[in-house]
Amino acid sequence: YAEGSRRFFKRRYAFIDRVWNSPKPFIASVHSYCLAAASDLANTCDVTIASDDAVFGYPAVRWGGHTHRLTYPWHLPFKKAKELMLTGDRMSAADAERHGMVNKVVPRDKLEEETRAMAARMVMIPLSGLIVNKLSMNYSNNVQGYQQAMTYSFQMAETNLWRKNDFFEKVQGEGLGSAL
Repeated sequence: YAEGSRRFFKRRYAFIDRVWNSPKPFIASVHSYCLAAASDLANTCDVTIASDDAVFGYPAVRWGGHTHRLTYPWHLPFKKAKELMLTGDRMSAADAERHGMVNKVVPRDKLEEETRAMAARMVMIPLSGLIVNKLSMNYSNNVQGYQQAMTYSFQMAETNLWRKNDFFEKVQGEGLGSAL
């Protein structure tokens, strides 16, 4: 169980690293629940547009879970990030926008249109400019410790996640509904 879980998380977060390290911009278009790794992925994207029904969070902390990519401190005020990670509470799209984690909130029926409009504005910028700007911005976060924090978070998860956790064992053996 532990080795399989370790490989699963390494693959999942390797994908998120590819989004972060890609020279091309990524836009997250979020509706409904954006929890756990989905929230990490949305935070890793360069721009996030959310519908007014979107909800962000990492509720698994309530059952002993933890993130392997602690992206919240890089996208939220530190105290708000701690609140979410220490309570498992969720945050509305409006609050995520107010705190700077989401670029724009739109009605659900306008989400695809707004995402396409953002992409259309980006493609008007010469590719060399997009690449230099994205990589420069990412470098700025890396200088502040982003990559080190992500590595540390995963190392902590490797150390602690694989310990006995009745909730996650029940999920694996009997399913999420039974565990809840």
